[in-house]
Amino acid sequence: MPYSAPQSQRPIKSAARPSLSPDDLKRLCLYSPVRSIDNILLSQEIQQALKLPCQLATHPSTLSLRELMIFDCHEISAVDLQQWLTYLHNKNDHHDFFCALINVERESAHEQLMEWPQIKGLFYAHALRPQLFEGLRAIRQHGLWLPRQLCYDFLSRRRRTPTHSMVINLPVKLTPREMHVLEGIYAGQSNATMGDRLNLSEHTIKSHLYNAYKKIGVNSRLEASNWLRDHYGLLDQLTVG
Repeated sequence: MPYSAPQSQRPIKSAARPSLSPDDLKRLCLYSPVRSIDNILLSQEIQQALKLPCQLATHPSTLSLRELMIFDCHEISAVDLQQWLTYLHNKNDHHDFFCALINVERESAHEQLMEWPQIKGLFYAHALRPQLFEGLRAIRQHGLWLPRQLCYDFLSRRRRTPTHSMVINLPVKLTPREMHVLEGIYAGQSNATMGDRLNLSEHTIKSHLYNAYKKIGVNSRLEASNWLRDHYGLLDQLTVG
């Protein structure tokens, strides 16, 4: 079935800070276990619209970290897709990678996969071609393209009263590196992953974490993550340099 999208889909566009840069994504890959005429044509249309190579793959082992991976949910069950996301996560040694889901049915199990941080975009089964192309461009520019209602539900389940005051009286000042490693903890990254992302050794990462923990008064990764969640809106005021 050809890809299309509803005009009523109003996505949330948001900035993100992934490990890869947009220039790292040199091509796209449309993944579907069925090599259908519709998907062959879609891959060609994507390539023409984004001015980047777009290949059609039938097995996740052929996918690359430096591709924007587009999964056709008409052809892949949510259970299989979750297994493949796990496979890619482990294959890439827990590094970040970019995925988008297309042909998603409303209120389907595929919507639950938005929990994966690697899912940067989700497009419903009746979306329009121009919206798909616009969303893929936004993802390549460090954006998110997710349906507004899904974002609302996602945030509603997670928002709660802060454990700390949002107004900071003490002059906490973090260096950019200290902020980068705290953001890595908040994103669930290991010290090794942060080291690769920042081009630093694990020893240096630990040193920055120690200094950051001391400044914000926490003793663990969980406490640091909670602190960053509660003070995220004040980061620009807390960072020096």
